[in-house]
Amino acid sequence: MFKLKKEPFAHAFFHDIKNKLGSVKFSISMLKNPKISELQKEKLLNSLLFTIEKTIDIFQDFIETERFKQAKFL
Repeated sequence: MFKLKKEPFAHAFFHDIKNKLGSVKFSISMLKNPKISELQKEKLLNSLLFTIEKTIDIFQDFIETERFKQAKFL
């Protein structure tokens, strides 16, 4: 589907998504810990929301870039 060797943008995109998913996984695993405080839970939830919003933004940017490529604008 994507030629990562020829498309540095795609490579950076997938690398960034992988990192964001790792952050989400870590936060969820921490939330499962019964020993964390309510304040820590709130911070983790806020971090999760922020990370998910940024990930959605990255996906939207990627989709828009691909549309421009398909239309031969880039």
